[in-house]
Amino acid sequence: GEIVVLAVKGTAAESVIDQAGPANLAGKTVIDSTNPISDEPPNNGVIRYFTSANESLMERLQTKAPQAKFVKAFNSVGNAFMVNPPFKPTPAMFICGNDAGAKQEASDILTKVGWLAVDIGGGEVPVRRTVSFKRGELVRAACADGTFVVKGQGDERDWVALPKLEAPE
Repeated sequence: GEIVVLAVKGTAAESVIDQAGPANLAGKTVIDSTNPISDEPPNNGVIRYFTSANESLMERLQTKAPQAKFVKAFNSVGNAFMVNPPFKPTPAMFICGNDAGAKQEASDILTKVGWLAVDIGGGEVPVRRTVSFKRGELVRAACADGTFVVKGQGDERDWVALPKLEAPE
């Protein structure tokens, strides 16, 4: 199948979907690298978002193009590290989406460009908060439904989904 990469400023993403034509995206995997960062300046150093706490930009995009197969990926890393990242061990890239085949296609691409894809669930469960500690310590990703993806010390096979834990503050 055909794969589309949506790599635009988050505030333009919905308009770009409209311009592309939702019918033209039907049945295609769309790798969504956008983030809902507002055009407003940060407030005391805190980035502002244009989505609410109860929605994600990918959910909005999926509503605009319901027949497209959206997979969120590449939204948590700068463009300098998207291909062949110089990190060891192999770095993890969280992905989510509602179509297993599309997630597999995205995972295959991630593997080819040097990432370990970590599937954290459906598109309705976007990553809301990621907490990282010093290298070698615990890394947690809190999802909207209260699940966690956890990696402790060790190799990349240590990822595990834990249901319904309290999100870190």
